[in-house]
Amino acid sequence: IYQAVEAIQLLVDAGAEVNQSRADGVTAVWLAAKFGHDHCIKALHEAKADVDKASNEMVSPVHVAAENGHASSIKLLSELKANLMAINARHESAIYQAVSNQHRDCVEILVKAASELSLLTVSNEADFVDQLMDPPQRKDAAEWNRLVSEKLGFGPLLPCGLKTISHPVVASAGDRDLPDRGDAKLDARVRDNLIVSSGDISDVDGFLALAEYSKTGADVLFILNYPAYVGALDPGIPDSTSANENSDSFYEESYPGLGYKYSASQILERDSNGCSSEYAAFMKKRGWPNEKGGASDANLAMKAALTDLAFEIASRVWFDQGSDDGSPAPSKRGNLFFGIGGVNSINPFSRKCIKNDVLLYEGALQPLSELRGLFLNDRIGYDVQEMKCGDVFECLVDGPSREQTEFFSLEDYKAIYMDFCGSYAFWHEGWDKRFDRVCQKVKGAFVMGGVRTDQPPTTLPAIKGVLNRFSSATMNQLYHPKGSEEFFQFLGLFDVPTYVVANNDVHNLVKPAEGKDPLTREIRTQIVKEFLKSNEVGGPFMQELALQYYAHPKYNAALKPFDFHLAIAVKALLGGCASSKDLENFEKRNLYYGAANGTTLVSAQTTWGGAKQEYAATMSSLEEKDSIAETRLRETRDIENMVQRPSL
Repeated sequence: IYQAVEAIQLLVDAGAEVNQSRADGVTAVWLAAKFGHDHCIKALHEAKADVDKASNEMVSPVHVAAENGHASSIKLLSELKANLMAINARHESAIYQAVSNQHRDCVEILVKAASELSLLTVSNEADFVDQLMDPPQRKDAAEWNRLVSEKLGFGPLLPCGLKTISHPVVASAGDRDLPDRGDAKLDARVRDNLIVSSGDISDVDGFLALAEYSKTGADVLFILNYPAYVGALDPGIPDSTSANENSDSFYEESYPGLGYKYSASQILERDSNGCSSEYAAFMKKRGWPNEKGGASDANLAMKAALTDLAFEIASRVWFDQGSDDGSPAPSKRGNLFFGIGGVNSINPFSRKCIKNDVLLYEGALQPLSELRGLFLNDRIGYDVQEMKCGDVFECLVDGPSREQTEFFSLEDYKAIYMDFCGSYAFWHEGWDKRFDRVCQKVKGAFVMGGVRTDQPPTTLPAIKGVLNRFSSATMNQLYHPKGSEEFFQFLGLFDVPTYVVANNDVHNLVKPAEGKDPLTREIRTQIVKEFLKSNEVGGPFMQELALQYYAHPKYNAALKPFDFHLAIAVKALLGGCASSKDLENFEKRNLYYGAANGTTLVSAQTTWGGAKQEYAATMSSLEEKDSIAETRLRETRDIENMVQRPSL
């Protein structure tokens, strides 16, 4: 304690600005409150630090102390005249944070403060705290929230859940009213199974998985994560205005395995010539081109575009299924929720090769310019600049939606199943704490990615000028290495049953005889149609979407439906085709993950070193073919690098 206080005094004496904030608005007092370092809070206050200075999200030191259960810090901040009743950008009070995280001692302090400030009038504070700490079931949540909000007079208090906005599917949007689904009917379904899908929009196989999930009768929370080019860059890569240092080749050489650095503006400008009027109108409605210019405007426009596109696609896919493929009728199908996720930290593909997802799916969503999405609904009035990771919207079968607010809570479900189809960029932005509270309900995690150490990899290694990743042993886990690391730590800490579909397990849809000939668009179309038909995947829209992706005239996507394989495993467990006991008879393997490069190995070896050695031996045994030899050369180099990185 003395050393910390002394260090603060030395920095202040040297001229340090005590109210200086990071790019996200976080100050030294804020961080001290987050970790409960009361002595630092006091020392900073004595140095004239602002104890109310909030982050860019309007999260105050009191907020973050309440969220993390530091009652003594809240008490100290109160003595220092901090505002205990501040509201953050999501209109949440510090009491909400304390209630949501079940920190009773913090709630007691804040309720007492609200009472002393005449913001709360209750006959018995202890009884009121009991009410707060024991929230009612879902059906009574709205009434409970209204009662508490009226008593406190500020901000919402949600019972350990997420604020959601019901929103229509725009596929058949008209002026008809929604049929009354009935609260009892909704509650009967919502309490069984939930599938959490870590989605993205860059590959269609995530939507193939969603189509399979719709057959289970479970609810699904589809969390959209965004490519790194919409704003977030790898924190280890410094900003630079040098043209040379903004080139793909520079980053490829300087930061091997860590992708490329570019923004949405460069992608949009690259594709500005020759695009359709529908595409131009769609992007213009979302703010591009913007007369102000700049990468930040383009990033916001692209984020809005990808969100609207993904919401529309996910909604149509969910309700595209019919009884012919064995899926439940719409009235018996589970609920689909759409969550706003995080932004990836790495762009694995170079700017010249990265797909523009709006152009990619344009053909399946005509007329594109009339797609409303989440940000163009006048009644909701949702602004893309206010979009936050953690917002959840409900997808309804027909529109437009009634303006109703409901509560989506992970705690409502008996069992939760999680997939790793896309990215876990969302994990570190508050979702981890939500899942910590329901860890006992997580019955299985299904991971797509990594390679077996005893088999040759079937995915590509690094390709100069195209793909800057460490080795073939990287896939979904590379997009946000930190989020992947924290999620794997969660699985290990709470002993969650984990099932892995390694890259080796997914094969190309092309038959050997067909693979010898150039894959024309006609051949690709035939192959995809056969795959969808034989596996009874989706309806007309899903077929159109898959053809748009796999048989696109510009983008030559690999015919590998990765995430579909993962969905089969989830579906088997939920549908009773395989019990948890059956799954225990699968091959037992260890999953090794290196966060520095997103490297994931699946191995029977019991040590990290043993797994690397087996992988290296497997690569050395490959036959001497031109393409194989080149792959082996790259992999051997990467293995040597891996050996020099002992930590996981």
